[in-house]
Formats: sequence, C-alpha cells, structure tokens
Amino acid sequence: MCYTKGMKDVAKPIGLIQRKNAYYIRMRVPVDLVDLIGRKEITRTLKTQDYKDACRRVASERVLINAEFDAARAEKKLSKNSNKTKAASKDMLSSMSREQMIALAVGWIKKQDEEHEDVVAAQSLSDGEWHEVLDTLRTDEGMAAYALKENDYCFCLPEAKNTLKEHRITYDQKTLAFKKLSRIFLEVYAGSAKRAVSRHKGELLAPDTYSHTSGLIASVRF
Repeated sequence: MCYTKGMKDVAKPIGLIQRKNAYYIRMRVPVDLVDLIGRKEITRTLKTQDYKDACRRVASERVLINAEFDAARAEKKLSKNSNKTKAASKDMLSSMSREQMIALAVGWIKKQDEEHEDVVAAQSLSDGEWHEVLDTLRTDEGMAAYALKENDYCFCLPEAKNTLKEHRITYDQKTLAFKKLSRIFLEVYAGSAKRAVSRHKGELLAPDTYSHTSGLIASVRF
C-alpha cells in the first residue's frame, strides 16, 4: 500500500499520480477502444496540489472517464452496425446510467465552484458593493430553487448541451434520458447557487461538498 508524505493515514487511490506539485489520474484505455481513441492511456489533471483533495477528486473523475469509454464503445458499436437507425446513432446519452449522468453534472459544477472560489479570494469590495453582490447571489439562489420546484428542465439547458458536446456524447433532446440529465444539472446548480451565497458570506463549507450528491439525485423519479 502506497502513502504520500505528510498523509500517512490516507491510502493512495489506484490511478492517482503526482507530477512535480500537481496531481493527476491515469487510466488505461480498454483494449477494444485503443484504435478509436488513439492511445493506450489517458492522463488528466485533477487541478489540485493537495493530496487529500486529489483523493476526493480521483473517484468522480474515474467515473467520468469510464462514462466516456462507455459512450465511445456505444459509438463504435453503432458505426459497425449498418442496421442501426440514424436517430439511434445520434443518441449515445440514452445508453448512459444515472451515475454517469451525475458524474457529468458534478464535473461541470465543480468547475463553476472553483471559478467562484477564485473570484471571492481575489475580490476587494466596499461594504456597498459586497451587499450588491450578495443580493445578486441570493437572486440566483432563489431562481434556481424556484426552477427546481417547478421542474423547469430548461433552466440549465445550455450548460447540459455544452457539457455533452465537450465530452462528444450525442443525444436526442426529445428523449427521457435528456430530461433526466437536465434535471440533474438543475439540482447540482441549485446546490452550487446556495454554496455561492455561503461562500460570499465567509461561511465555512465542508471540504467534500459533493459526497452526497448521488444520493440526493437518486431520489428523483421520472
């Protein structure tokens, strides 16, 4: 069992590697996908220099990469089967599990949270400006909460589409799978808007704010 200096009580997750002061995840590409992806391994930055933070991030990033593998495998299967309809070839999303959809949404919202953390750390506001920003954040929080209550799946539609495009996952907007993904994006955004208010107020946030996301979203039924 491997350990890192200063964190001897925390076991090193499989696939976690360190280069200089940054941490990465490295995963082997499945043999059946090497030709399609064009390489035998995938290495991605975890965007942190903290070992414990890297340990928290590596699991969700692994789920996301596996989702991409599954999507690529579905794409390969469809391309080899001439009997598949044109519509089916454009809907890889429907073959994804709820867990994989959650991984996509959490990956997106983590980036949003990190960007806001950087803004809060760098900003220098007068008392009036501080309250103006707080009002704006509370408005965003209220709008997200209302959209969630009303099941307004269009609230995060652009973000869901952009994330699917980023990961080269095709979809059909008329399917139940796309409706599920839109709802999941809305849930994680509502949580992020609430955290943004707390962060601006200087309230302490738990270091792992995503640990229970799957459980919360899994309670939603369509």
